[in-house]
Amino acid sequence: MELKFRVKDFSSIRREIKKLRAKLIDKRTENYIYLKSGNKLQRTKRKFYFVIIKKRRNFFELKYKQITKNEYNKILKKEKIKKILSNKRQIYKLNSTQLSFNWMKIGNYVILDGKKKGVLNLSKNLRLKNPVTKLFSDL
Repeated sequence: MELKFRVKDFSSIRREIKKLRAKLIDKRTENYIYLKSGNKLQRTKRKFYFVIIKKRRNFFELKYKQITKNEYNKILKKEKIKKILSNKRQIYKLNSTQLSFNWMKIGNYVILDGKKKGVLNLSKNLRLKNPVTKLFSDL
């Protein structure tokens, strides 16, 4: 389950996750193509994904299917595009929850991903409030 928060500055959260001994596991840029169907295509480090997005109250559930570049291009030709975004990310791991800092044209976001209980506990520990309940394609 994924929960996302818009933030102005990552510095206080960065300090907190350092105290909690979160480990940096990846830095990357991801490119998203949001489709009118409500799903998205994602390209990252020469890998391609078709992502099914389901909203569950304040949470989002994402199911990733790795696809080939040809499949990616076929979907692009077939589907209508709603929005294109590039996301520069730093991803950290804390127990079974992932936390990422995300820099996009539409703003800066902290995304927590994992089991619901772990995500809720971490959001509380980091004092993150007012989760974003819209898809990035709708912002």
